[in-house]
Amino acid sequence: MKCNFCWEDLEGQAVVTACGHLFCSEDTAKILRDEGGCPVCDQPFRVTNDVEMNPTKHWINMAMTGVTPELAMRTANESLKFYISQMELECENKMNRFGNQCREQCRGMKSKCIEKMEQVREAYEKLGKRCGLMEQEVANLTKDKQELQEKFSKTSRKKRKFNEIYGQLSREFESVKHTATQRVNREDHHFSVVENREPTRRDRLSFYSPAPRGPRDQIWPARQKSANSGPLNISDSFPSGPVERSQRSSFLPQPCHE
Repeated sequence: MKCNFCWEDLEGQAVVTACGHLFCSEDTAKILRDEGGCPVCDQPFRVTNDVEMNPTKHWINMAMTGVTPELAMRTANESLKFYISQMELECENKMNRFGNQCREQCRGMKSKCIEKMEQVREAYEKLGKRCGLMEQEVANLTKDKQELQEKFSKTSRKKRKFNEIYGQLSREFESVKHTATQRVNREDHHFSVVENREPTRRDRLSFYSPAPRGPRDQIWPARQKSANSGPLNISDSFPSGPVERSQRSSFLPQPCHE
């Protein structure tokens, strides 16, 4: 059996109280010195008798000498009751110790859970702040996207206008180019025809333009007599053969000024 205070195995002398609890001699002296009650049931601590936990054979023979069977049976019954009560106390103590250990473990787990919950809460708050910043950034990006879409639409309209103007100018340029090409081709054809035929008197005279209109004395001034006066001879002033293109400018009529 064990002491009901320190729960150590009893050896040698032990003390039984009036309330039916068993203590070792060291704990009994401590309880009596502190003048406290029974540590198990809080009743007044009164020692009834001493018990020999390891009795010898001689002590057992002396104790059982002259004991009738009825007294022996009654003594055995009381001994069994005391033993059963001690076993119940030991089981209760074990259960209390196990419960205390479980409570300690639960408190440790609770503190760890609280710590983990605090960490999770802090992480959740940080994540919430980050989500708020990301939502604000998404809103800013959406606004920038709308502005860029508006600018892109304006630029696209300007581009279409420029393309229309460019197409119109290209068509006008092609038309002017085509007209100028046709005119140059006709002029080249005309000059090639002129170069390939013999010049006539009418062609020679066609290089002169009529004199500007005015008074008669200005149109037909009085002819002055000189050593060169005589019949008009135009054979020396015109070439007898075809005229080159580089020489045509000397025969073209000059612009008239009225």
